[in-house]
Amino acid sequence: MKKILFLSPILLAVSFLFGQSTEGLVTYQKKQQPAAVISLPYSVELINMVMGDYLSKKGSKASDIKGFKTYRNTRLMDNDSVSADLYFKIDGANTKDKVQSTVSLMVGVPNEDVANRNPGAQFNMEQAKTFLNNLVPVMDSYKLEILIRDQNDLVIREEKKSKSLTDDGLDLSKKKFDLDRKLEGNKQDLEKQNAEVEKQKQALALLIQQRKS
Repeated sequence: MKKILFLSPILLAVSFLFGQSTEGLVTYQKKQQPAAVISLPYSVELINMVMGDYLSKKGSKASDIKGFKTYRNTRLMDNDSVSADLYFKIDGANTKDKVQSTVSLMVGVPNEDVANRNPGAQFNMEQAKTFLNNLVPVMDSYKLEILIRDQNDLVIREEKKSKSLTDDGLDLSKKKFDLDRKLEGNKQDLEKQNAEVEKQKQALALLIQQRKS
């Protein structure tokens, strides 16, 4: 639990450093198109998983189009009256020391041929940037839940090990008690047997003394 509490402010600090979207460009069918861009300290796999879950709750499912995760007829904001097609390009830049991904969001009107739009056209750029910024706390929350789940699994495994060791200790204690009892019984039997040996030796000596010279 202490570990999770320690990680939470770290997640918030990392989000502050990474989670600000900007205007940029993304290549779509060999053409540069305007897009909202954000860097996140998460893997491509995790981002795809979270986005899929997040947007599915909005009633949208992903399809792969020209290397983009595309969500058709999706509202960028909950209070939007119109829908848009969202094209996500997620590029990983992982190193030995950190995990990082760049998310580019290109927005088009439903069923638009994005590749042939007017050069430099800006479609809902501010909303796209806001959408990516709003995605940051969703990512953080999802990641935290994964950390909590993994930590809980670790606690359960360690508790099982402790219980196993406790059971082993009880079993060994019982065996030790039984062994101590057997050792005490052996000690008493040995004393009796030694006394019997001495008794029989004395009887033998008496018999030997009765031999005729």
